[in-house]
Amino acid sequence: MANYDGNNIVAPVPRWEDIQRPMILASRSCIRLSEKMRNYEFKSKHVKALPQFSGHPIEDPLGFIKEFYLAVSTLPLKGLTEEELKMRCFSHCMKEDAREWLLNLPEESLTTWVEVYEAFMLRFYSPHQIEEFREKIFYFSQLHGELFHETWERFKTLLNQCPHHGFTNLMLSEIFYKALTPFYQTQVDIAAGGYGGNVTAIEKMNVYEKLARNSRLKGVQGRRVEAHEVGTRYGNFNGAFAKGTNLNHTPNDFLHGIQPQPQQPSSMISKIDKLEDMISKLVDIQTNAQHAQAATEAAIKNLEILSQEIIQILRTNL
Repeated sequence: MANYDGNNIVAPVPRWEDIQRPMILASRSCIRLSEKMRNYEFKSKHVKALPQFSGHPIEDPLGFIKEFYLAVSTLPLKGLTEEELKMRCFSHCMKEDAREWLLNLPEESLTTWVEVYEAFMLRFYSPHQIEEFREKIFYFSQLHGELFHETWERFKTLLNQCPHHGFTNLMLSEIFYKALTPFYQTQVDIAAGGYGGNVTAIEKMNVYEKLARNSRLKGVQGRRVEAHEVGTRYGNFNGAFAKGTNLNHTPNDFLHGIQPQPQQPSSMISKIDKLEDMISKLVDIQTNAQHAQAATEAAIKNLEILSQEIIQILRTNL
């Protein structure tokens, strides 16, 4: 409490306990908000619609900004411009390390959305990342067993992660073409009207889009056929376990990738049964033939003996 010496008010002498208690003074945000922005009615459903960014190295700052723009575009303006609404919403998206970064910025140092955006990108999107993305784009290649549409989508995702890569459309169309296997390069050549083709970069990109649509359609159909074949082949697997059949495998083996011996389809079993019957009949025929041959040889031998006896009797009578 201040003291009065009769003429002036004397400031109180600091006490030891005063410096032991933390004093938090009113602090303004680093983003300067007008009265209109401060009075914007922010509901809980609005906060839930906004993406979150924590500032971790594995997070994608550009991806967050794109999601942020999309989320803000769905909110009511209520007298604000879209830039003002972005400034009003931005602080609600920052969590953990990103939140700490935002709190440490000087008060009201960011007065426009452009300044907020530049400060954010300068902190969380480093030039080193740009160089890494450019190298990934330049040395892009199709993976083993990858379908055309999967390669094309992966390439476009890479471009979206670094929109300021600096490559022209002509260079990008050539990079993607060289990344393909010879088989898919041939498909591109045919679709473009021959090798190289008298087409522009945009036209070649459209060729990639068309081939990707066809590849996606065939890929889905192929997976459906494959799933049907797998289901037919292993259709009785779960039923066998339910009935207690011993397949020399456990469900855990199946989950860990150890495949059970496939059960034969009923048509195959029927054919195997028929084959076994035919083999049995052939064995019987062969056995009967052997018996018949033995009987014939015995009859011939008996006939020879009988003939000799008849000849001997005739000689004796004569």
